Amino acid sequence: LYLTSKLTDNVDPMAPNRAVWQMSPVGGRGAQGSGSGSVGQGSSGQEGEVVSAEYSDRLEKAFALLKKGWPAGGEPKYDAENALVVCHLHAFKQGVLFLYERMKMYRDVLKVYMDGNDCAGLIQAVMRLGDESYGGDSRLWVDVLEFFGKFDGDCSEQVKEVLAHIESRNLLPPIVVLQILSQNAHLTLSVVKDYMARILRDESAVIEEDKRAVEKYRRETANMQKELKELKTQARVFQNSKCSACSAPLELPAVHFLCMHSFHSRCLGENERECPICTPQNYTILDMRRSQRQSISEPDKFFTQLQHSGDGFAVVAEYFGRGLMNL
Repeated sequence: LYLTSKLTDNVDPMAPNRAVWQMSPVGGRGAQGSGSGSVGQGSSGQEGEVVSAEYSDRLEKAFALLKKGWPAGGEPKYDAENALVVCHLHAFKQGVLFLYERMKMYRDVLKVYMDGNDCAGLIQAVMRLGDESYGGDSRLWVDVLEFFGKFDGDCSEQVKEVLAHIESRNLLPPIVVLQILSQNAHLTLSVVKDYMARILRDESAVIEEDKRAVEKYRRETANMQKELKELKTQARVFQNSKCSACSAPLELPAVHFLCMHSFHSRCLGENERECPICTPQNYTILDMRRSQRQSISEPDKFFTQLQHSGDGFAVVAEYFGRGLMNL
């Protein structure tokens, strides 16, 4: 009842004790009389202002009723879907937005602003609803970017703000961002210039870091291969003078390992086949290798990581680097 525009004195024959609410344009001309003249026009204008003010007051009461019936974090005391239908029928935008947000239909909230080409309202909404720290969905920024990519008008400032959030959250690859924005003929290169400069700078830093890591791994691999070759082709000379366990001078019987650790036989106890210093690290490596082999029998784990990762190429590269693709 709050959302209808005018209460008349007509009586509903099916409900004689209830007044009838009729829909009519807010501030529009009433159905009474067709008199002309300045007096009549003045009276009609005053009546329109009264109706408009009274209708606006009832809209505020309607919104307060919706909020009171559905407090934040609680359950609604009314049928939310029916309330949403009523708000749509009466074009009650404030109520529609409130109900969509309470029902966590965030994309529908944005669509209301998109349909009205309300860029400022759209940005404010996505800033609130796209914040994951408050239970929002950061992917809404992608929907907003796609909207501005098809927007018929100048939206340079809004696009710059959206790009800043997409970059900070790493939501889209730069090439996809450019493909989306290329659909808008009103946007110029200056809009994405700073964004692309930052992306290229960050990518260059990552490339340099990867190059240093590759060079480091190459040196370590070369040293390991050299050491393996020496173990296979050359004799080892053990010159340790102290026990690696008790640090006392070595006395016979002594046990020497190829890892160049030496021990008294009594310090090793019953286990004389494994170096007690290197064994934990060796077992760690063996466990990692065993885990890698088990990963081969769990392809769903790989595809799950690939689906939920922000950088799918990095996941594939990691699996190749760990040798899981060619075991």
